[in-house]
Amino acid sequence: MNKLPIQHNTRAGFTLIELLIVMSIVPVLVMALTITMTLYPRKYAEIEQDRTMMEQASSALGYIGKDIRSAREVASAAGSYSSGEGGSLALDMGADNLKKVVWTTHDGALERIEYADSDARQEIGRTRIVAPVVSLGLVFDSWPPTTSRIHLEIKLSRQVMNQTRTINVSGNYFLRGKFK
Repeated sequence: MNKLPIQHNTRAGFTLIELLIVMSIVPVLVMALTITMTLYPRKYAEIEQDRTMMEQASSALGYIGKDIRSAREVASAAGSYSSGEGGSLALDMGADNLKKVVWTTHDGALERIEYADSDARQEIGRTRIVAPVVSLGLVFDSWPPTTSRIHLEIKLSRQVMNQTRTINVSGNYFLRGKFK
């Protein structure tokens, strides 16, 4: 007898189970990718703003430190880091053309005011460091200070989507002269 050859279907395909599994996984992957792509630019912008604030605070701290190191004496200091508000530092420079420098917070920015006289009556220059400065804090070991070490802290703050983001930068400086 003649046997008929059996023909096998050699076409490849997916089963119904495989198709259902893929159809349930693909939307989850698309949703995760969409969320990632929408959140990434916002997070990047936040990180960039934090970096800018940190650079501004470090720069300001460097300028203040330079003034502290070259000052003849500290005329006055006000501002507690713990209070979180304001703060000022007045330095007697003792130079012929620059007698006094005052660092202070004003209208949300850190300012350096230069005076030609030690009584701070004749202003010769003002520099604003535009940053959301909350406070300029000065910490001394004791008052009146018995050492020439000054611990200086700058606190910057900004609002991000109903949250306050705060950056603190600090440094220790040694006064060349003395405290008044």
